[in-house]
Parts: sequence; C-alpha cells; structure tokens
Amino acid sequence: MQRLLLDSRIILCTLSMLSNDKISTIVKIVPVETIIFDEASQIEIGGYLPVIHRFASSLRKMVFIGDDKQLPPYGQSDIPDLESVFEKQHLRRKMHFLDTQYRMPTPIGDFISEHVYNKKLKTIHEISSKTCCRFVNVSSGQEKQRSKSWIVSVCAKCIVSTHLRVNSERKGNSSCGQDCEDTAGPQQIVPGDNSIRCAEVCH
Repeated sequence: MQRLLLDSRIILCTLSMLSNDKISTIVKIVPVETIIFDEASQIEIGGYLPVIHRFASSLRKMVFIGDDKQLPPYGQSDIPDLESVFEKQHLRRKMHFLDTQYRMPTPIGDFISEHVYNKKLKTIHEISSKTCCRFVNVSSGQEKQRSKSWIVSVCAKCIVSTHLRVNSERKGNSSCGQDCEDTAGPQQIVPGDNSIRCAEVCH
C-alpha cells in the first residue's frame, strides 16, 4: 500500500468513506490531521461524530466549506430540526465570507447579491448585459410525478426548443417556426403559478 500511495499526503473521499474500514490501511500510513469538508451546509452536524471519534488521536483541524443560503442538511424537509455547522453561532463567529463570485454573469450575480446576500456578494464576469437572462412563459405548466420526482414536461420541451433556436441563429439558419414567448419583464413571472400563459412549443 505504501508503494501505491507514492508519498501522497492527501486523501480525497466522501465523509462516509472516512468511516469505512476499507480506508484503515491508508490512514495508518497517512494519519488524518486536517479534514476539509466541502458542501458542509448539506451535512447534518451529527454526521461528523464518527470521524471525530475515529481520528481523535491524530485530528488537529477541521475546515468547513459551504453556503447555508443554498441546500440545507439532507433530510431537513422531513426533520426540520436538523442543523449544519452554520447554524451554530460559536462557529459562525469564526466564519469567513468569500465575497466575490466569477461564475454567473453580472446581472444575475447582482440580483442574487441583493436578494440573498444583503448586497455583500460582488461579481467579476465579462458578461454585463441584462439580455443575458430572459424569462419565458410556458403553457400548461402542470407538475406530474414521475417516480420520486416531479416534472413539467412542457417546460422541458420549451428549453429544448429555445436551445435549438439559439444554436440555429448562431449558425445563420432560420429558427424553428413556433417558439416560447419571451415576456416583457420578470414581473410577469410568478414562481409556482401553474396558470402562466404561453405559446406553443416547437417539437
């Protein structure tokens, strides 16, 4: 095993794998001293106990990376009292907020900054035009259950239609005959309203 590790000092795995006996051989060679948890907002605080107990003799530091404004701990919809480390005030006092995002275009980043992060999130992105985001009306927007998920098939068709039209325009071809309607503005979109008016969708 030591030959296979080739002096590696970093173990990349899931939280549950750290509690698996199959990793015992590795941690004997590479003692666990620091653990960095990604997506920590989705981990119920009790999920860390097996790891803390197992590596108590070598563990020196735990780093939690996540966003409590996004997904909560798995299972919170069934058990509302589940908490992540971000709900613990003594840990929040030591939290560092990463205030700049580079992934989303500026108009989208600014909107999220204002409505989710109290205008504290900054954006650096080459796209700054407000036309980077469009709202689309879709007809017959009724949810139907498929297995354990809910789907809106008309919305899926509209997405495919819009994708084909945009690609066609980029290539200089004519777009498909019927398409989803762009709304005049975001104020016409009501989240969760299944009575939203729409045009026919290309097939």
